[in-house]
Amino acid sequence: ENIIKDKWGTWLSVFVPIINSQGEIVGAVGIDYLASEIDVFHKEIFRIASLIGLLFFILALILFIIISNILVSPISKLTNFGRRIGEGEYNAVYETPKYRLIKDESDQLSDTLTLMVKNILAREEQYRMGVSDQRDFIVRWDAEERFTFANAAYCEAVGVNEEELLGTAFRLRLHDEI
Repeated sequence: ENIIKDKWGTWLSVFVPIINSQGEIVGAVGIDYLASEIDVFHKEIFRIASLIGLLFFILALILFIIISNILVSPISKLTNFGRRIGEGEYNAVYETPKYRLIKDESDQLSDTLTLMVKNILAREEQYRMGVSDQRDFIVRWDAEERFTFANAAYCEAVGVNEEELLGTAFRLRLHDEI
């Protein structure tokens, strides 16, 4: 650096030669800057660059949050969809986000879960029909000994329908004729 101190202050001096068409130096142009102004200028550049860096960081963070929400949202919805099915809510529906143009793995997985639910419902209906048509008594009760299921043969034998029986305490009830 060309820092010069004289009786007028501290200066940064810059000289540029003036060259003629033959390549000879014929003069020079010099500029003196007050050193204190250069420090202020450097600090201002650093402040502006820091603000720009901070703004870019905030913008990148916001963009990251938006993009991660876009990517994670289908997985969260699919997880919720699977949980609801697991809890027995077989009418649960997975809605594909409207902003997506193509089907991805989460859509394929939701289609697979929907097919599984249809198959479960079909098997459950076959089971119910098979159990309902049984002439043997089939009942199920919970830990507090309340009915949770009774087939038609049992209901007929005790003289009540299933809706009246569900939730009531289990007692062996039979008609006198039996």
